[in-house]
Amino acid sequence: MLIALFLMSRPADAQQMCAPEAAALKDLQKRFGEFVIMRGKIPDGEVIITRSNDGSWSVVVVQKAMACLTMGGKHSEIDKGV
Repeated sequence: MLIALFLMSRPADAQQMCAPEAAALKDLQKRFGEFVIMRGKIPDGEVIITRSNDGSWSVVVVQKAMACLTMGGKHSEIDKGV
């Protein structure tokens, strides 16, 4: 149930959706085909960016093993530094 709530709506809502990190990433992969493309350290945790081959993306903030989806979208492209 918690996993379903995690991604019922991509956060256009002000409310964050949270779940344990492993479950959240697995759900993003299952529902949207997203995989981790970047991890970055922040003072109290980590930021994870996921992306699918069709361009959907998510930004997840992880603190104390809980992952909160902070934003997501449908279109993206990888900038190769050109």
